[in-house]
Parts: sequence; structure tokens; C-alpha cells
Amino acid sequence: MNILYKSKEIGLFVEAWIWLAFARMAILILSFEYLMKLIGKPLSAQEWVKANQVLDRFIPINQAIERASRYSFWRTKCFEQALTAKWMLGSRGQTTYLYFGVRKELSLGLTAHAWLVCEGEIVTGGNGASDFTAISCII
Repeated sequence: MNILYKSKEIGLFVEAWIWLAFARMAILILSFEYLMKLIGKPLSAQEWVKANQVLDRFIPINQAIERASRYSFWRTKCFEQALTAKWMLGSRGQTTYLYFGVRKELSLGLTAHAWLVCEGEIVTGGNGASDFTAISCII
């Protein structure tokens, strides 16, 4: 593995780890309503972007977030990961769509999920996103 690639990978890992910590603190400290106002504006259902599965373009960011999640001692579930990807891609000038969805499970009742889409590709939360009904989208 070449040194330049390795240093870029480490840089993405560190960036993802820091953003994950920031996302977790924001979720704990701020109300959901205020956090949503900070990260973007809601879109109507007609404006939502259909997403494919995760493709090659955003795999390095997805992998960095997954690795950073494994080495974090705080909660790093789908919402924290989606916020992290939104902020990482936003700092690179990308427009992203943060989706919230729900599904009903017999044993657990209603469960929620968050996933992030950029340029029609699912960046985070792609595992099982198709099993959830999207109820909100923030750009």
C-alpha cells in the first residue's frame, strides 16, 4: 500500500472520529428541533432524491466512518453516522440528503433509522434503509 494512500486513509479516519464525537455531543445537548434547524432545511416529499445502493465514489468516507465508529467509546448509531457523513461531505461542497425513516416490528414496535444520500448514492445507513419508510428529509 502506498504511503500517500495510507496517510489519506488515516486523515479520513481522524476526521470521521472527530465529527462522530461532535455529532454525539450535538444529539445529547441540543433538542432535535434545534439540531434539524442547524443542519439544513426540510424538503417536501416531491423533492426527495431516489437513492441507489452504496457505490464506489463514497466508499472511502463510508469506511472511515465505520472504522471510527468501531474505535469510539460513545454511541455511534445510524443518526450519528449520517450527521458525520453530512458534515464531512458538506465541507467538500457536496449537497446531501439526510433521511429519517420508520418501520414497525412485531417485537419492538416502531423503530427508526437515518441514512445519508449524496448524488443518488447511499453514503451511510444503507444496510436496511430500503426496509424503512422515509418520513422526513433534510437537505
